[in-house]
Amino acid sequence: NIKTDVHMAKIKDRLLLEEKRIEAFELRKNRENNRKFNKQVSELRKQEKSKDRKSNIAEVTQLRKEKGGDDGERASKLRALVGDDDKPQKSHKRQIMDKKYGSGVKAKMRAKLTDKKSLNDMSEFNPRGGKFIRADAPARGGGRGG
Repeated sequence: NIKTDVHMAKIKDRLLLEEKRIEAFELRKNRENNRKFNKQVSELRKQEKSKDRKSNIAEVTQLRKEKGGDDGERASKLRALVGDDDKPQKSHKRQIMDKKYGSGVKAKMRAKLTDKKSLNDMSEFNPRGGKFIRADAPARGGGRGG
């Protein structure tokens, strides 16, 4: 009993579809397991951060309560505990752009400041009030045109 090519193609398609279903099921199962595991990991991280925070606070209060000793030494210990490393740093791309074009804010502020040159510049002054006259604009004729 010989099967036709069409029949064998149908069987092959059915097998491939079943394999895809099995893979999708395994993927969903793995995601679920990972989600549970990731929740546990994030809880552990939160607990560790809170422990570190509490220990740092305890150390700082202990340093403040200490009497005697050098104030400079105490200040350096406090700086070491608190640390200024948490300041967000500019990205490498932002640093390059700032170096090339400037940071932007200072240049804009400087442009808005009034200096002697711009204060005494009367080139754009219009004695007719608010109607701004452009030197390069063509004369406009009234009427119907034509």
